[in-house]
Amino acid sequence: MLEILLHLIGHKESIADEEKEKHLLQIRFSIKGNSWSEYLIQYIGMFAMWCTQSKGFKDIDSADYRLKLEHYKTMAYKTNLGAISIYAIVNEEFDSINLTQWHQLNLLNSNLVFNSDNSIHTDMEEFISFIPQNALDDIGEAVIEDEISKNLTQLAALNIKTSNYDVGDFYYHSELGYAYLDKVIQNPNNIFYKLFAPGFEWDEEVNNYLNGYVYSIREKKWLKSRKD
Repeated sequence: MLEILLHLIGHKESIADEEKEKHLLQIRFSIKGNSWSEYLIQYIGMFAMWCTQSKGFKDIDSADYRLKLEHYKTMAYKTNLGAISIYAIVNEEFDSINLTQWHQLNLLNSNLVFNSDNSIHTDMEEFISFIPQNALDDIGEAVIEDEISKNLTQLAALNIKTSNYDVGDFYYHSELGYAYLDKVIQNPNNIFYKLFAPGFEWDEEVNNYLNGYVYSIREKKWLKSRKD
């Protein structure tokens, strides 16, 4: 699916009375529904969240299967990083807190699920091989390689807490992966976290990806955050 989306970035058609081919799509970031960028953000988030869950991957007692699963994860990781990097290039004119959060969460969760041993990658050609040629031609292979390298550096530098969480931190949930901690609600008996993550559905009211619940720290479960 991501390869199809990447292919669409560089799609051109010959236009009558024009000297050269033109892009059919306006691919810059748009707040209008169903933009390529918004779809990519959520698709990667949902993909990583699904695979994080306990039944995300099959567990088969087979050495051959496990080897193929590791190869699949490697392919998914490099494809995701390539897509995330192209997303950053395409949207470089936009400086938004939400964009930064979503971008970093997708980096974190792609690494968590598909690069769980935290392998260090220095050869950008490994990533480039998963990007369609027309995208490389349009954007430039060197530009994409540089952005992938920047994203790997950013990923390694992200400050991830494991306790004493505050608003603005990335919170790790065992069944969902990383989420952005937007609000801490405290009462004498409990603490609740309001979490955003691209793997959740889009919520028009909060203008972010929210599952409609708050997470109870004491009970370790989700509780509805508002009435329908």
